[in-house]
Amino acid sequence: VKQQRPQRDATVCFFSELAKVASARLPEFSPQSVSNIAWALATIGMLDEAEARSFMTAAALTAAPRLAEFPPQAISNLCWAVGGMPRANTSRANSQGKIASRAVNAQAEAAAQQAAQRVSEFSWQDLSSVIVALGHGQHRTPTIKRLATQLVYQASDNCHKLSTQVMLNIALSATRLNVQHEILRQLVIQIGSCIAAPTAQVSPIDLSQWAELQNRCPAFNVSSQKAIGTHSSYSL
Repeated sequence: VKQQRPQRDATVCFFSELAKVASARLPEFSPQSVSNIAWALATIGMLDEAEARSFMTAAALTAAPRLAEFPPQAISNLCWAVGGMPRANTSRANSQGKIASRAVNAQAEAAAQQAAQRVSEFSWQDLSSVIVALGHGQHRTPTIKRLATQLVYQASDNCHKLSTQVMLNIALSATRLNVQHEILRQLVIQIGSCIAAPTAQVSPIDLSQWAELQNRCPAFNVSSQKAIGTHSSYSL
């Protein structure tokens, strides 16, 4: 462990400096570049570092009013990355905390608007990533709830095209965003049927999410209630 520590420190120093330079030169970056940097910083676990948080805040504030210029994948990646900022840093009463909170909320609202207006441009994976990020966030507005409701209806009509993971992500996020259970009925039933199918390829993560969905939104038919038992060979 002691031999590896200098390498980890060097990595942190490198990405901290990258975030610092990127913040200063933010207007020079393309939408995809902004998104890629944010995604990279979040993926390698840099969001506890001040420089990375400063970049995320600046990127969110800069991107929010011009998110219409961002391609769907860039919106998805940025939404996921910004949504991963530690809540303690966005809920502080000091000026930095307030700015960070405003940035996160503005970006979330803009992402929900763009996803709803340009839904046909987004892949289901990107839509899933956006709604998961919004579902885990603290920003709750009619715009975000409308997007969640829209995705539930569309997923219900396209279940034959979707993976179980995407359907579960959408349904769980919708429950977190307080979409009415009655609206979720058809999607939950179809997820249960997919999981209960003898030929279903269901992972332990899928089953864990399904159990959480059952707790949040009780099953609407008997076949859905039996879904977990059908795949009892998986350990949750």
